[in-house]
Amino acid sequence: MAKYHKEPEVDRAIKQLLAAGWSIREQGHRYYMLCPCGDLRGRVRVDGTPKNPGNHARRMLSAARHCPELHDLDGSAPR
Repeated sequence: MAKYHKEPEVDRAIKQLLAAGWSIREQGHRYYMLCPCGDLRGRVRVDGTPKNPGNHARRMLSAARHCPELHDLDGSAPR
């Protein structure tokens, strides 16, 4: 599988979102993960150089779980 980010924690979070149907888009100097439902509230920013990669990966997954459609991110049923 392709490597999307130089930090392993962030790369794993990106791959988890991609496996759940999310897409990745470059917008200017940033990248965004977009949820499959297309709602702009389901957009997660991917920092290129996060100060704390582990925290950034957790924040990405937490933000993704707040998508209005409640997509299945961890293999469990939606809330």
